[in-house]
Amino acid sequence: EDMNLRPRTEQNLKSRLIKFCEMFWEADISEIELTDIIKWIKRPPLSPRTRLNYYRAINQFFIWVRDEKYIPDNPLSAISKSKRQEIVGKQDEKPPEIYTAKEAQLLLEASIGEEIFPLIVIGFFCGLRTAELQRLEWEHIRLDEDDPFITVFSTNAKSRNLRNVEL
Repeated sequence: EDMNLRPRTEQNLKSRLIKFCEMFWEADISEIELTDIIKWIKRPPLSPRTRLNYYRAINQFFIWVRDEKYIPDNPLSAISKSKRQEIVGKQDEKPPEIYTAKEAQLLLEASIGEEIFPLIVIGFFCGLRTAELQRLEWEHIRLDEDDPFITVFSTNAKSRNLRNVEL
């Protein structure tokens, strides 16, 4: 809670780590073996995406535990990228949807006069992520400047970095 995480991220970590702690509640944190962690992550019937999400949450937890000096090392830090892929499985990531010029034209024309029109324009021409668009406020859009821009504040950006996007 002190890490200034977004509510969704915080809830995700809590729900995954509660399940992890339920499994290892009797163990001293320094005695949990890497093989037991891997076995727990690989349990069926979890999908590769779910296993990856558990892996990331548990890794974050062990980084915190190490930083707080409860353990000397994060057991997951020794895992290579290829070993991690073996643990979590092959990810079936969907590529981003790419619109043809004609599809973009039709979508823009259909949305003229609609409340969503500015979001579609900004999404197409400025490259903001959907979540960034959803958090955008009109005062972030500076049309009155010589070189108009949108400010994506660190609280709204995925990377938590402030940036200005030219219009």
